[in-house]
Amino acid sequence: MMNKQWYYAQLRWAVMVEGKRGLREWKEAVHIFLSEDEKTAFQQALEIGRLGEDIHTEGRGRCKPGWLKL
Repeated sequence: MMNKQWYYAQLRWAVMVEGKRGLREWKEAVHIFLSEDEKTAFQQALEIGRLGEDIHTEGRGRCKPGWLKL
């Protein structure tokens, strides 16, 4: 069994409005997790980022995923 190490990922999402120029806002988060190595940790961080994306429809609010499970 490999020893896991702690890693952290500082993530930033750009919130944009379709059909308009520029950013509406930035969203940021830090996630701390265990992983086998740097390569695997990077892939986990990408997955956390994808799962953390909001689906937003103007005038209808946001739909956010629940707690992330990898």
